[in-house]
Amino acid sequence: MDAAAVSSQLPLEGGSNYYVKLRGQTSQMSNLLVEYHTVSPEYFRAMGIRLLEGRNFEAADVRSVQAIDALYEKLPEGGSLPPAEADGMISPAVINETMARAFWPNRTSLGQMFSQGNDHGPWKQVIGVVGDVRQWGLAHQPVPEAYEPFTLNDRLFLVLHTARLPLSLTPEVRRALAQTDPSLPLFSVRTMDQVIGENAQSQKFLSLLVGSFAGLAVLLAAVGIYGVLSYAVTERTREIGIRMSLGASRGRVLAQVILEGMRLAAVGFAVGIAGALAAGRILASLLHEVKPRDPVIFAVTAGFLALVALVACYLPARRAAGLDPATALRYE
Repeated sequence: MDAAAVSSQLPLEGGSNYYVKLRGQTSQMSNLLVEYHTVSPEYFRAMGIRLLEGRNFEAADVRSVQAIDALYEKLPEGGSLPPAEADGMISPAVINETMARAFWPNRTSLGQMFSQGNDHGPWKQVIGVVGDVRQWGLAHQPVPEAYEPFTLNDRLFLVLHTARLPLSLTPEVRRALAQTDPSLPLFSVRTMDQVIGENAQSQKFLSLLVGSFAGLAVLLAAVGIYGVLSYAVTERTREIGIRMSLGASRGRVLAQVILEGMRLAAVGFAVGIAGALAAGRILASLLHEVKPRDPVIFAVTAGFLALVALVACYLPARRAAGLDPATALRYE
């Protein structure tokens, strides 16, 4: 086992939030919403979250938070500390890079302080900055987030990082928990791959639905092009016979019919690209880590549709090029 930690929440499964007040900022900077999680010092290593600046939590940080919590537990219900005393209390916090950029742009966030919506403390001081994590799902962008040292929570997530098969550790973990406290239950054991899979179920269904409709649309477009050109060839059978009688080669007839069909397809491409650009924001909610306006995707899609259109045009064009001039001239 490489690392073990506890957390109040797992990535992709939501979290809790509160409004913060930045120390030294004007009133216009108040009421800033921040996601927060309580974690043990090994959490970032266990989850593979990169430390970008500063340092991680240490045992001393946990003890300082425990001391502040103990002080507040002694207060009567609804009571509060004097502002001067609360203002002097400082506990450590690690924030994500989105919060660092949003709240302290163009300067370091290390050493900055914020409180849980109060003009006076207790204050939380930034000791480190870590990489962003999608807490609310694959389709949701990271939001400002603060991590605090874990002290006590009714429902905990135990996270393990190991080179072994993760689920093979379940019996060992159960025995270790039973030795620590027999009343501790262990349930909902999952790997992060399973968590990601559960979160992506709705996106997979929507992607499958959209893909099915897209495939049906391509099929209908191909049938439509084929039908229109077949009808056009039938109506122009006599004209084609005259052209071939006057010396037009079969290759020229084939190319002309295909060109006419591809002109129709080109109009469809233009309308389709315009519609895809307009619907880019809607598509972005269905595509994880894929840019809906990626030029590579547009080029590949246009190439595939052009190939489908070419095949749909070739079939009636080949029939037109295969006409016998004498028979075509007698066609009514």
